[in-house]
Amino acid sequence: MVAFVLIAGARIFGPSDFFSVPDQARTSSLTTDMLVHGRWILPQDCLGEPSFKPVLYNWCSAGFVRVLGAYELTHKLPGLLAALTVALTIAFASPRLLGVHRRTALIATMAWLTMPSTMKHLYFCRPDMLFGACLVVAWIVASGLLLDRSRRRFAVVVWLAFAAALLAKGPLAFILPLYVLVGAKVLTGRWRACLRTGIVWGLPMGVGLAAVWLALAWRIDPDHVATRMLGGEVGGRLSGGWINVLRIWEVPGWLLERSFPWVVFAAITVVMVCRGRVAHSRYAPSLLWLLMFAAMIALLPGRAGSYLIPALPALALVGAEAASKLRDRGVIAIAAAMMAVMLGWRFIDGPGVADGLGSDSRAFVRGARGFIDPDQTLFVQTGLNGIPALLGCNPVDELSEADWNRAAFVVAPISAGPILHGPRLVFVRTLGMPEGEPTAARLALYERGDREQVMPSDPEIAPSDRFVGSGGGNWRVERSSSGGIDLYLESAPANRFDIRAASGAIPGGASVTAFETSWRAVNVFCIGDNGRLQTVWKSPKMREWKSAHGPKDERGRLRSETISSGFAPINGMMGVAVVDSAGSVVVYEWRSGYKRWRTIRMELLDITLIERALQTGYASIGFVATNSVGERYWVGKLNAWSEWDVAPLPGE
Repeated sequence: MVAFVLIAGARIFGPSDFFSVPDQARTSSLTTDMLVHGRWILPQDCLGEPSFKPVLYNWCSAGFVRVLGAYELTHKLPGLLAALTVALTIAFASPRLLGVHRRTALIATMAWLTMPSTMKHLYFCRPDMLFGACLVVAWIVASGLLLDRSRRRFAVVVWLAFAAALLAKGPLAFILPLYVLVGAKVLTGRWRACLRTGIVWGLPMGVGLAAVWLALAWRIDPDHVATRMLGGEVGGRLSGGWINVLRIWEVPGWLLERSFPWVVFAAITVVMVCRGRVAHSRYAPSLLWLLMFAAMIALLPGRAGSYLIPALPALALVGAEAASKLRDRGVIAIAAAMMAVMLGWRFIDGPGVADGLGSDSRAFVRGARGFIDPDQTLFVQTGLNGIPALLGCNPVDELSEADWNRAAFVVAPISAGPILHGPRLVFVRTLGMPEGEPTAARLALYERGDREQVMPSDPEIAPSDRFVGSGGGNWRVERSSSGGIDLYLESAPANRFDIRAASGAIPGGASVTAFETSWRAVNVFCIGDNGRLQTVWKSPKMREWKSAHGPKDERGRLRSETISSGFAPINGMMGVAVVDSAGSVVVYEWRSGYKRWRTIRMELLDITLIERALQTGYASIGFVATNSVGERYWVGKLNAWSEWDVAPLPGE
């Protein structure tokens, strides 16, 4: 218990990984959706995607959040209590039901708690530890029933835990009835011994309880259940390429990585059992459970190391026999060393620690909690982030104009800048996290301003060959005398890059345009000799420039004398406007999630010039088009939820 308190305390009060692991954000958002929108059977995450896993973990955490409030601890409490359950089961149930010595059971408890996998997952907002606890309890009680060391009435515990495991993570729980059947023969020599566990009535009961939830989910969204849950999650794991099955060295590698150094002691115990120095009967259930679990994981093409969590307590029990030969001080020293190494890594260089994201996010939540009204707060392009769940909100995927009109606060990426424009509204940043990497996870809080934002009838034009960098400097991109492209800071002409020399793929053309993204990537666009859009880009992590062609336009070549581009920092949308050979406007847009550039054609004829307009609305990319008679048009996305709009503007 001392080890559990120390590890749990260090994880709770130490640096947080809650904000740097997207899977934890998804799990917490599913719990919040249950509480906010009442979707208890098929909740949706903060991206609007329904859950593709069973929801027992979310049911448990929803109860804690409802009673105790939305905190990181309450969202992770099911995993923490599940780890405590496993520890108590190993310490107090395994001597009676498995026949191991009391001291060996205590050593096994300490060994399991100080395994790297346990120290990570006992305070992790994912169903893995809950799933492991259900299976471990079911395995140990079922073993006691097979060995006739437990009363028959405890069979109900086995099959209720089996049902809970199915509702926690799914079909992997079927290892339990398989163990009961094989264990009856291996442990007792008689197949009929499996009847002691109540498998005849218990297996249908467990499957039936899980099937009730699946049937209700099917009624809500049969297509999602068929394609995403059964076809993607279950079918995908079984059909992930059978060549993966041949990589069986992954399983022992995962065991070594996730249970070191106790796996070494387990190997020593196996040698001792083979030589007859240790009675194999005491460790037969643990060895059988461990081997069956490892074999089943090895046969899954789409496997992962976290699948082994339910098998690690058995490994700890086997390894505890060899470790018991050491003095108590030696065992404690090994456990303390593992705690120091694992927790030290989490404190120094773990997720959310090295870049300060965990502490910055916690400070942001403390500042925003109690200040905002969740019912009047919008979350815009926050992605898979744990902050909305801790503020009691689950973002909606699509925002309507009515949502904006009732909003008093907006939470958005800090890269949006100090002022956030909504439809006819202005929001001013009042609280922000320090800017750093990754910028998409660093948010800011915007409060509704006193004035309305009106779309101007004549937008201000921004030069298409200049843009402001993240450091505030003015960049210029232009054709070089050698036919390539020069990109340089106007304030420091020495910082010049001949992109043609760097990429070797820049074609000729009259006009060129560029911008910098919020993740500090520079994108340059021009029209190639083949009449297609050409893009060249480079991010801070790239050594060389990369280039690619845009989509082919079947209706003709693009003209190279006019091109303009823009970037919307709040949703990461890139837009490029060009003119085709018929004089019509063609707009290309790309954002995260798109597999290719999206093409939008504007039937505006005789366009002779395209220029970039300054951004005038939320997430808008605007252009000004001028035709041969001097008429000007606004071309752009006025708001995030509207389609591209074309509105004539007064001529000059």
